[in-house]
Formats: sequence, structure tokens, C-alpha cells
Amino acid sequence: MADRDVERGLVKTSVGYIHYRASGSGDPLVLIHGQRRSSALYLELMEAVRGDFRTIAVDLPSCGSSDHVPGGLRMPDYARIIAEALEGIGVQPTYLLGHNAGGRVATHMALTFPDVVKKIVLANPAWWPTPEFGLKAITKPMSERGVVHTRTREEYLSLEPGHCPMDPPDSWVERVNQAMLESGTDSMQVGAGSLADDWRVTLPQLPCPALLLWGEHFIYTRNSGEFEGLLNNHEKAVIAGARFDPWIDQPSAVRAAIVRFLQPSRSSVGA
Repeated sequence: MADRDVERGLVKTSVGYIHYRASGSGDPLVLIHGQRRSSALYLELMEAVRGDFRTIAVDLPSCGSSDHVPGGLRMPDYARIIAEALEGIGVQPTYLLGHNAGGRVATHMALTFPDVVKKIVLANPAWWPTPEFGLKAITKPMSERGVVHTRTREEYLSLEPGHCPMDPPDSWVERVNQAMLESGTDSMQVGAGSLADDWRVTLPQLPCPALLLWGEHFIYTRNSGEFEGLLNNHEKAVIAGARFDPWIDQPSAVRAAIVRFLQPSRSSVGA
């Protein structure tokens, strides 16, 4: 889906304006990105599910075209702000899909606003064995001008092989670079907020059903058993051959998995 084909808007919250992209019709599905990303990450998925859901892809505070906020936000703060934005847009109750650190935001939204969140999809959640490992994971090089590096296909394969497809197409490289350019340096605030969050505390309390959506070759799947053991009510889907951002290069497979979970009575339609 080209960016010009989606709706875009700003909604006022207690910390300033939140920018969002929107498309499609049906039950609302809110898409939440992680660190070093923006709502542009989801353009291919928005196209794939436009007949199934009304998708709203938000830019977290200090990311994309949302207003800058001072550092120090934690995951409950992000959850509150996005809940304010959704109330302003008028899309409650809703389903949530959170990628990486965005899954932590989705989890806190479900914990704090159980009447708003019906089900959540945790897509390739970051599962760090230690805080030190997490600090290393969220620290990425910036250019001399202070913006996140974009990379060529060859650079992704050599520098971040665990975060790109096995054979990344040019379309994947272009979309990820777009999302990173939009994110800017302040996007790392999201990762910093993740360090203060503990899945071991939040996941056992999750009040709604969850889908764990893993890329088959994503690096953190090696610890997925421990992560899954913390959930009381969940399903799992694995996207074959995928790694970090499977909705970019495999949107149909991701669509099938989330429709099957969120709308089981319609899962055979278009699958």
C-alpha cells in the first residue's frame, strides 16, 4: 500500500499530538510499533487486512510524526497515552497488535484498560534474559548527523542478520529504512522504557487472550518456551521462514494468523 492511499491524522493527548495512519473497515485493530520504527512499518499489513479490520497504526510519542516528549516515559505511560489517543479517535473497544517493545505497550493497555482491549497480538516480543542483554539490544549506531542509520540489503545481512528476512527483497529494505528514518533519534526512548519493564510480572496478569506471533528464525524464539510459560490464555503462530518484520514481506501469512485468532469465524475467508 502506498502511503498516499492511507488516511492520516493527529489526535490531541495530555502530552501533545499523536500521529496515526488508518485504513480499511471492520472491527478496529490498533498497530503499535517498537523502537527504531514508525507506523510506516505496517503499510503492507494494512493493505492485506483492509477488508477484515479498520486498522489504526500509531506513532508512539517522540516517534514518527507524533509530538516530542521528554525522556523517562515507561510502558504504563505509553499505554495511557495511546489509550487517550484511541478515545479521541473513537475506536474503543479494540484489538491490539504490538511489535517488539510495542507488545509491552499493548500488554500494559490490556492490564490498565481491560474494558478497551479485547485481544492482543504480541509480535516477535523482545525477551531478554538480563537487563544488560536488553541494553545491548536497544543500542544501535547513529550517524554523525544524529539520525538512525539506514542500510543497504547487504548491510542488513552482514550487520543485523537476525532482524531481516533470509533473503530480503528490496521492498523490505525500503520499508524498514522508511520506518527508521521517520523514527528519528528519540525513538530510542521506547527501548529505554522497555528496560524498566518485566514480562515476568505483567504477562501472568494479562486479562485477555493473546496470540504470540513469531518469525520462525527470529533470534528470541530460542527463549520462547519460557515466555509462553508466563501466559495463562494464549495461542501461538509461527510465520515460516520469517524473522523480525514478517508483515512487510509476508503480509498474507500474517493476515491469515491474526484473522484466525481475532475472528475465528471468518478465518477460512481468503486464507
